[in-house]
Amino acid sequence: DERAEVHIREMHELAAISSDEDLTALAHMLQGKLLGMRGEHVEALKHYDEAESLVALFKSFTWRPELLAMKAWALVDQRMLGEARPLLMKAAPLARASGSREWVGYVQIVQARFDLLEGDAGAALGHAETAEQIFREENARYDQARALRMMGRCQRALGSEEKASRH
Repeated sequence: DERAEVHIREMHELAAISSDEDLTALAHMLQGKLLGMRGEHVEALKHYDEAESLVALFKSFTWRPELLAMKAWALVDQRMLGEARPLLMKAAPLARASGSREWVGYVQIVQARFDLLEGDAGAALGHAETAEQIFREENARYDQARALRMMGRCQRALGSEEKASRH
């Protein structure tokens, strides 16, 4: 956590020195991700909004699918599903087009959380299973563990405590 904070601060400093708005946007995105991992979604959204305002000026931004998905996750965790829905709809095709399987998996896990909160545990389980498979194949253990936990939540919501306990 502390090392990540140091690196993000260094990114901001380097971006300021070089006037690199792309690097500034990435630093805000990573700061938001770190805050989101801590459960500080309101603060994370501030950084995602800052990154998004910079990105709006660019012709392209390599990390846009991940930025949209992370912002959607922060909104979902605050139960702001109406605001999260259009971000997920934009993030999914961008993630697929990017060629990054991990981004596709990330969008899937956010979609699973979204569907679960909307009351569609079956759809949520499908998205969580897809995310888990991608993260397992990509050897992304942290994200795979999150997908497994989401699968457990989905199984509980579907009334299968026995299956949920396996995750």
